[in-house]
Amino acid sequence: MKNLKTDYWEEKRELIKKYDLLSSSYDNLYGDEQREKYRLLFTNFKHFLNANLILGDFGCGTGLLEDYLSNEQIIGIDFSRKSLEIAKRKHNRSMYILADIEFPPFRKNCLDLIIMFTVIHHVRDPINLIRNLSPIIRKAIIVSVLKKTETVKLLQTLTKLFPQAKILNSQKSKDVIIVIEKTRVIQ
Repeated sequence: MKNLKTDYWEEKRELIKKYDLLSSSYDNLYGDEQREKYRLLFTNFKHFLNANLILGDFGCGTGLLEDYLSNEQIIGIDFSRKSLEIAKRKHNRSMYILADIEFPPFRKNCLDLIIMFTVIHHVRDPINLIRNLSPIIRKAIIVSVLKKTETVKLLQTLTKLFPQAKILNSQKSKDVIIVIEKTRVIQ
């Protein structure tokens, strides 16, 4: 019989290896796709573009969000050491932390927003993750969910549990973006 805890950590180790290997080519492979998601989000939520806000980029990878934004304070968190090394080389005004998004090293109310683009499907219990992250934020958690058959159930669950959440969808994006504002829907 398999040990679920051991299997889970083995899956995480494999994912870390995958993203460490991808890190040097990530921007070329996925940069345009990520920028389209940023464009979709910040076109519809201009009030999130504010130099006074502190954004947590969970699953920040190589720092593509900071490539897109120029004035905002960003704290990136990722478990791929090699991706973070690239992010740190590209940007010197943001803070990057090697950590697991399921165990973030933050106190209550220290971030205005958490952005998790193309990340949430990698965790075992995405709903629990969102609930566990809500004490850290002041305004919203923003997630993207791939428009793939495997993630349709997750997308349906998120929209059912957080009916007040705003859904952003574009033909150009491979993801659906869900904006879950703390004051309205996270309990």
